[in-house]
Amino acid sequence: MRIDVAFDDSDRELLKQALHAHGELGPDKVDEQVDRLAGTITKAGARELLDQATGKLVPSTVTEYRHHRVYNLLCNGMSVEDAEPWIATLFKISASSAKSLLRATFARFSMELEGKLLAAVEVALLRWRYSPDRDYRDITIASRLVSDWVTDAARLAGKPSPRRTELASQWRFSVETHEHLLDLLGISDEKRASVKEERDAESAG
Repeated sequence: MRIDVAFDDSDRELLKQALHAHGELGPDKVDEQVDRLAGTITKAGARELLDQATGKLVPSTVTEYRHHRVYNLLCNGMSVEDAEPWIATLFKISASSAKSLLRATFARFSMELEGKLLAAVEVALLRWRYSPDRDYRDITIASRLVSDWVTDAARLAGKPSPRRTELASQWRFSVETHEHLLDLLGISDEKRASVKEERDAESAG
């Protein structure tokens, strides 16, 4: 079965304007971001139409409908890291409302989306850099869902809690906490060693 969803130049222009309005486009990423989001929207839209036609999607409230729409976006190309600003743009809501909607969607589809969240956590934790004194590891985490996961996991394990630095979206981890979280995710020693070699080389350079 094939479902065609039209997305013409006028739609791309409207999408571009919306992303600009929310500050999500840099001058060097306009076409790339618009194309990515357009592709995600069309795929999610087709999925939504199919779910409605087959009776799989029968929301009783607007809130449930939004949960399904965000779920389809996540399943069709929207990353966890991009989700908050993209949802704010597409639904024309505030950043705080977008975070709440995203959290509610993950709570509603927790089993289906768990793997996507854990993959986002892994990507974030492997992007660490040495803190200026090298005693800690600094990680940029843009997604509130990811930051909630790492802070909750550290607290439940009785490990030192990650803390925000003065830089936007940057968190500082003790080596003990960071290694424990990598253990929880099942990150192999080989992958950790490879990343550490890269960081040591960057620091030495």
